[in-house]
Amino acid sequence: MAKAGSIQFFKEESFWTYVKQVRYFTQFLGFEDPDEALKALNDMNKKDRTNTLIKFLSEIRSRGCSPSTQKTVYNLVKKWLVVNETELNWVKVITPKVRPVVNDRAPTKEELRTILSYLRPWMVSTSLILESSGMRVGTLSQLKMKHVDFETDPEIAILEVPPMANKAGVGYFTCISPEARKALERHIEQRKQPRVKYGEGGRVDVPGEVIGPESPLIKAKKRDGNAPPSSMRDSWNTALRNAGLDMKSGGYFVLHIHTLRKFFRSQVDGILTKSIREAFMGHIT
Repeated sequence: MAKAGSIQFFKEESFWTYVKQVRYFTQFLGFEDPDEALKALNDMNKKDRTNTLIKFLSEIRSRGCSPSTQKTVYNLVKKWLVVNETELNWVKVITPKVRPVVNDRAPTKEELRTILSYLRPWMVSTSLILESSGMRVGTLSQLKMKHVDFETDPEIAILEVPPMANKAGVGYFTCISPEARKALERHIEQRKQPRVKYGEGGRVDVPGEVIGPESPLIKAKKRDGNAPPSSMRDSWNTALRNAGLDMKSGGYFVLHIHTLRKFFRSQVDGILTKSIREAFMGHIT
């Protein structure tokens, strides 16, 4: 809450990331109960508490964790200690500098067409929305049907991003291209169609989805609720491999799904003003 500003903007995924690292630290101290770990720390003097954290970071380093992972663990554990008013000499705790090592770039139009040809139908609409709106994967994964407007313009569609879905915690509007709109409409119509499912009991007729305002905007096949960012990334990465475009830099795909935001930016530079472009991408406060 201290980081996000309000509990409504603090995502469950972020919460469990904190829990995992705090648990890692308390187990290093020899405790399963975090309250007991805090008591043990507070029973130490400030110097010993500081040295304990330094030893913990050394332990992480010795296990071969990358500098970025070490930095993440340190930041999360520090947040936990600060919130619980456990004082340390933070100046004495040295963390590694994290340098960007990924040379990613926006896909060309030809590369994007190739990747789209290897994507599942629900991911085609996902990718076209991302590359024509400039929004983040995590943002799109939270949108519902009530957030899309097909009526105001006959060709494009307008998306409303609520504050809780934007990293900046501020709501905004963006648009998607006619091509993305058509793909999204196909995605919605396909979800409405009945289908046949085969299992241990034989053939089962499954009725189509009843689409309402609270229905997910994007839904992965065989999953309930909104398609999570992890499913979007996994499906995109599979398409990269199948298309032979799985080049890597620093252990990451050069054309990872987040580069669709770079593609959007490359397409609107010189057409939209900087303020409008940044607003479409959610870079607003």
